[in-house]
Amino acid sequence: MKMKIGDVVEIFESDSLKVTGKVLYISSVYKKIILLGLYAPNRDLQSDPDHLVYTSSDSIVKGRWKIIEGSELCASQEGLALRIVGGNVYLNDQILRTATDSDYESLAQMDVDSPVLVESSAEQMLLAYLEGVKGNGHKT
Repeated sequence: MKMKIGDVVEIFESDSLKVTGKVLYISSVYKKIILLGLYAPNRDLQSDPDHLVYTSSDSIVKGRWKIIEGSELCASQEGLALRIVGGNVYLNDQILRTATDSDYESLAQMDVDSPVLVESSAEQMLLAYLEGVKGNGHKT
């Protein structure tokens, strides 16, 4: 299946509540690597994601995670792939500079998670969401 930036995929579902992922970046340098923004149920997909994760595009391409809609990136989502890779600061596929001590304190280093780890993170997000709903006196 062909995927594009802005596609929204279903990562984890339970009791009709979904944790979704939005494709924020697709690397052309690091083959099959994408950045997903994970969103708890009922979150606005134009807001900043609850969690960022680099993973393989295979889970989408091979149908493990189904594309459920397409969406545009908003301005605040376009710079979320700023990170450290191999001692350099990257934005998307472009090297900006050698990473400084300050960069190591403020920027994430690119770690690539397996689909199982992404799904586990999504499940934990859903559980936290349900706990928050219960804590606010709402029915689940």
